[in-house]
Formats: sequence, C-alpha cells, structure tokens
Amino acid sequence: MRHNPGANEHALFEAFSQSVLENAISTGA
Repeated sequence: MRHNPGANEHALFEAFSQSVLENAISTGA
C-alpha cells in the first residue's frame, strides 16, 4: 500500500459524505 495522503484524505471524505447522505435519506431529511 503506497503512502498517498491526498488520496487517503479524499477516500475518507468520500466515505464521510456517503455516510451523511445515507443518514439523511434514512431519516427523511
């Protein structure tokens, strides 16, 4: 696994955004 802070940060942001989106949908917000 290569050390790529930029890509890792982007991946974390994507996962966070997806979690927030799914939470919003599940709560009907």
